[in-house]
Amino acid sequence: LYGLPPGTPLSLVDAIGFSHPDDRAMVSRAFAKGMSQDEPVAVRFRVLRRDGAVRQVWGSGQRERHADGRWSLVGINIDLTATLATEDELIESERLHRFMAENTRDLILRCRLDSTIIYASPSCEAVIGGDPRRVRGA
Repeated sequence: LYGLPPGTPLSLVDAIGFSHPDDRAMVSRAFAKGMSQDEPVAVRFRVLRRDGAVRQVWGSGQRERHADGRWSLVGINIDLTATLATEDELIESERLHRFMAENTRDLILRCRLDSTIIYASPSCEAVIGGDPRRVRGA
C-alpha cells in the first residue's frame, strides 16, 4: 500500500506523511480524533507512494492503551484503488450501453423470466407503434 518493504513499522507521523498533500489535514484531524476518543474513527483518503503512485484508501482505527500506559491508534487501511477503478469502468460501461439503447433504431426489450417487459427502448414507437412506457410491464 505504501510501497514499503513488508514488515516496515509505520508511525502515525509516517502515515500522515504518506497521505496525499490535499488530504493531509483531513487525515491528521481523523488521527487526532481517533486518539482523543474511545470510539472508532474512519476516513477515506489518498496515499502518495514514494514511486509517485496514488492509492485510494479507507482507513479505520481505534485508540488502544498499552500496559505501560502509552496510547496508540490500532486499525486497518484497505486499498480501494482497484475497486474504485472497476466501479468507474462499470459506470462508464452502463452509460455507453444506455446511450446505445436510447439511440438505436432497433427495438431493444429487457424481459423477466416470466416474459414481463421491464425495459423497452425509445425506438419501440417507430418499430411497433407502441409507447415504450405503456409496453413496460406487459
